[in-house]
Amino acid sequence: MGPAGNKISSSEQMKRLFLSKYQEYYKTRDIQDEIFTIVQNDHETLEDYLERFLYILQRSKHKFDPSTTRTLFLCGLTHDARNNSNLLQQGDIAKTTFNQICHLCKKFSRNQFRSGKGIQNRNRKTKSTDALIIGLEKKMDNMKIEIMNIVSKQILFEDLAKTYRRVRYIFYLLS
Repeated sequence: MGPAGNKISSSEQMKRLFLSKYQEYYKTRDIQDEIFTIVQNDHETLEDYLERFLYILQRSKHKFDPSTTRTLFLCGLTHDARNNSNLLQQGDIAKTTFNQICHLCKKFSRNQFRSGKGIQNRNRKTKSTDALIIGLEKKMDNMKIEIMNIVSKQILFEDLAKTYRRVRYIFYLLS
């Protein structure tokens, strides 16, 4: 006697009944395991890894909060990709939101494409160098702004000092 009073008459019928009852459970479990074990492949760009991660995340039945999603994504990054991301972010990428990380990955891939160096035929060392260059360009821009601020403050201070000396001289002449 089978479930709900049905009689099972063949092994094929038993197989179908068993699979219909338990297959979805194992399929969901496999997808969940996949989201916890995803890692970036050696020659995979940040954007490609992000797309694969989002696809697996979408297939997963569970809904993760944004901080867990960010953590899962960052755990799968290669060491070089993590360092490049930190350079591009100009700090610890783990302190940013997952949406900002997505934007950063896409921006990095677009910058690689615009540089004319291609994406598909590049090795990890070149990608690392490109990220380093982009990170250094951002730091140089910030340094330029800081230098301009310092110079303008010095000019302002020198003008104030000259004015103060003039006023002191005038008071000396008047007394």
